[in-house]
Amino acid sequence: MRDIEFLHLIRKYEIDAVISMMEIKHGHVLEIGAGTGFQAELLTKAGYEVTAIDLEESNYFTNRIFPIQNYDGQHLPFPDAWFDVVFSSNVLEHIPHVYAFQKEIQRVLKPDGRAIHVVPSATWRLWTSLVHYPNLPKRIFSKIREIKTHDQTQLERKPMSKKPFFPKLQGF
Repeated sequence: MRDIEFLHLIRKYEIDAVISMMEIKHGHVLEIGAGTGFQAELLTKAGYEVTAIDLEESNYFTNRIFPIQNYDGQHLPFPDAWFDVVFSSNVLEHIPHVYAFQKEIQRVLKPDGRAIHVVPSATWRLWTSLVHYPNLPKRIFSKIREIKTHDQTQLERKPMSKKPFFPKLQGF
């Protein structure tokens, strides 16, 4: 399974839990740090109006599957009291100015709105590490197989030389 597919499985599990915490069936949701937009797409399919934002230099920029607005990582480019829900998944722990950013979140959130943030716990870090390292040799060998298969395909495409591999042995 590719890394992005595994990540999407985790994000699907998270979004199911988040939707159960929203306490609204429809509304305007801001997803901060949207990555590929996978969760924003799931929220949209569930009936929410989603605005997704992320940094332009996000690791997932080239894998985006949902319209994501780039922003500067500090100021949310929206009017006051605009969103019913502000949501993020594995974002807050990466923000060095998290307290100032939470004030910015509060500013764009409606007075009766909800902020829901998924953050990794120590237990989550332990389990992901335990799963990652035993799986690492499998991922490495899988990459080696891909390279060998690619190289073999390239060899098969090259025309064979008409010269024999070994020169004819004489005198026997």
